[in-house]
Amino acid sequence: MSARRDDGYTLVEVLVSIGVVGVVMAALGLFFLQTTTAGRRQADEQTAAQLTMAAMEQVSLLNGAALLQGRTQAAVQAQWRAPGVEAYLAAGETELVWSAEPAGPGAAALPTAPEPVLIAGSPSKFSRSWYVGACWQPRRAGECVVVPASQRPSRVPMYRVVIAVTWRSKDCASGLCSYTTATLVGAEQQDPTFS
Repeated sequence: MSARRDDGYTLVEVLVSIGVVGVVMAALGLFFLQTTTAGRRQADEQTAAQLTMAAMEQVSLLNGAALLQGRTQAAVQAQWRAPGVEAYLAAGETELVWSAEPAGPGAAALPTAPEPVLIAGSPSKFSRSWYVGACWQPRRAGECVVVPASQRPSRVPMYRVVIAVTWRSKDCASGLCSYTTATLVGAEQQDPTFS
């Protein structure tokens, strides 16, 4: 019996099938790398968001004057600005403030230098920066902004506290990623007294 021409695979068919498998595997490899990168970046952003929310809890425990404790004029003016805070600290939005009293022996409630963040008691790649500035809000409603001194008595004085968590990563354009959030705290806020 003679062999038929279409029995078995030819070398060309084997090479074509290897090429198809190679193209599919290359696409899957690229997909895997992109999803790994996206997953790592989202995990970092979620951790940074949790760290800023924990910092907001710390801010909520302080009354207006305590926010400035230990924050000297020289330290505030020399403070490094993390990426993303400029919108909150623009001249028309926030006026940087500091304590009129000299820094005492205790640590500042909200330090001016970036502080390393401990996670479960261990150092992490994250650092946290705190910024405190003043703004004035209309009594009824509206944005809290910097206004001329003549308009300040008719407005509610507030402190804008900006918290930035930064970390080094190749996932961000400059190699430094940042997650920023802000809140307003009443400047004349006092704890209630019950008798």
